[in-house]
Amino acid sequence: MAQLPLKDLMVLDLTAVVYGPYTTQILGDLGADVIKIEPLRGDDVRHITPTKEGGLSALFMGLNRNKRSICLDLKSESGKEALRHLCRRADFFVHNMRAAKIKALGFGYEYVKTLNPGIIYGELVGYGQNGPWADMPAYDDVIQGQSGLAGSFTARDGTPSLIPSIIADKTSALMAVSALQSALIQKLRTGVGGHVEVPMYETMVAFTMVEQLAGHRFQPPEGRMGYERAVSRFRRAFPTKDGHLCMLAYHDRQWARFFQIIDRPELINDPKFATMLARSENINDVYALVEEVMPTRTTQEWLALLQSAEIACGAVNTLEDLLDDQHLREVNFFQKHIHPHAGEVMYASPPGRWDGKNLPMRLQPPCLGEHTKEVLEQCEVPTNIVQEVLDQQKSFRN
Repeated sequence: MAQLPLKDLMVLDLTAVVYGPYTTQILGDLGADVIKIEPLRGDDVRHITPTKEGGLSALFMGLNRNKRSICLDLKSESGKEALRHLCRRADFFVHNMRAAKIKALGFGYEYVKTLNPGIIYGELVGYGQNGPWADMPAYDDVIQGQSGLAGSFTARDGTPSLIPSIIADKTSALMAVSALQSALIQKLRTGVGGHVEVPMYETMVAFTMVEQLAGHRFQPPEGRMGYERAVSRFRRAFPTKDGHLCMLAYHDRQWARFFQIIDRPELINDPKFATMLARSENINDVYALVEEVMPTRTTQEWLALLQSAEIACGAVNTLEDLLDDQHLREVNFFQKHIHPHAGEVMYASPPGRWDGKNLPMRLQPPCLGEHTKEVLEQCEVPTNIVQEVLDQQKSFRN
């Protein structure tokens, strides 16, 4: 692409683990110059298996493409001075430390904006900073539990459970990208930077309550919490004759077609199934019916019938199945590249297209401190400070 949406914008990325790095990777995919500022030991996820030499773990590489890495010891004066120079040139300053920690290092928002009044300061925190949990540590597992996400399984299964994905971190990152880009639009209109705070806890409660607030949306409540269709014990991947299938007929016409497919046309006018309101009131019966008929055909037979009726459906893929999925293959979703240190590696492409083109892989995930000298010199950090920073980096590794 000749012109990426965020081209020429500099992001100072003082984030680690998943929430922050996923946020800044998306900004990098969109064209921003993301400077990943790591401590001398590096981002912790560099050391999670499976990993290659140089701290290039599989998880790290899934979160840190299109970035340059520099190492700064922010407890040293040279490290702080280098960061001050970067702040004066940057468009974004993004961190996911606890607020008390970043302030103790000397780089809270009130100070950073004195260096650069136009900077957009993104504070990706666990909990809103005006609440009693402001300084508590937060990770995905904890937030899944606190936000009601894990508890929503209780309404269905009688016991809480965690979704086998880092969903709280990644969902919060999407919200953070939206907030940071909105702050950029505001800056373009007003010329003024700003402070954006995106807490994981409140983000995931808002995410969960879109549907799970249910009857408590109305005051006084009209029914219990928990979206009946989502928490139905019959909502699942349905067993077919030879595998599993997910399907959802939604509006009345689709259900009428489904009843024709299963040779039960009398259900079209059945009071329990005839309308969306009736089906929502009898959702367990609806899903039980689907579960009853699914084993009568193979997955491919069902797919042919349901797709011809324009009913949303899909086979249940294993993680391995996705690597050979026809649709993903034809849109060139999984891409292989030769990394100069990790060898041949595979990446999932950034989703979506701009003017018919995919976002490019401009930079592969960096080794620790790979770009320290390059970035500091580009930002005209004094030579003596650059040398002190490089000496600290070399001394730590030795």
